[in-house]
Amino acid sequence: MKLGGAYAFGDGVPLDYPEAAKWYRRAAEQGVAIAQRLLAEMYSSGEGVTQDPGEAARWYREAAEQDDGAASGLLGHMYAVGEGVTKNYSESLRWFRKAAELRDVGGWVGLGLSYRFGWGVPQDSTEASKWYRKAAQTGDKTAQYDLGALLTDPKLGVENYTKGAMWLRKSAEQGDESAQWHLGLLYQFGKGVPQDYVLAHMWYNVAAVSPGKDEEAFAEARDKVG
Repeated sequence: MKLGGAYAFGDGVPLDYPEAAKWYRRAAEQGVAIAQRLLAEMYSSGEGVTQDPGEAARWYREAAEQDDGAASGLLGHMYAVGEGVTKNYSESLRWFRKAAELRDVGGWVGLGLSYRFGWGVPQDSTEASKWYRKAAQTGDKTAQYDLGALLTDPKLGVENYTKGAMWLRKSAEQGDESAQWHLGLLYQFGKGVPQDYVLAHMWYNVAAVSPGKDEEAFAEARDKVG
């Protein structure tokens, strides 16, 4: 297990993902939950092994059944999106709840998503905000964005633009491109923050220069405010 970590991070040995996978596998086959999760992550990303979502799900399950919170949350996500397993919201909810009980941020975010979009439960924006907030308070930038986006969507009945802008700023300052764009939008239209085209342009630009699939859309929004 320790050798796997050494090769995965180049700690005292050359960086070597296939060698890391070999040592993680040895520990995983002996029932070490952390090694099972780390091997699953390698199958999910394709680092050191051939990418295989089915194998990722299998090893996440092995770890999750040993009460590994992070593995439980990641397995829930795989069931929610149908990656490596057949999409099944009942199963995703089951694993998100287990992860949440184990105080895993991914479980809290997963429950937030489940209530936000009605994955296996009735849609409930208030309940979604409760779970997003638990995760956001740990400093998780994705959860901070999710909460900010929820609170600044007037269609969902829980809008609070001032608090939403606060959470979006926290996420944006950690480099979340969607939060940066969303914060630019709030400054452009003066929602939850004073209207300020200079700051709107700045946040749109920060989002636009970050590599990602939405950079062209972010640049277009930037250019519309001058």
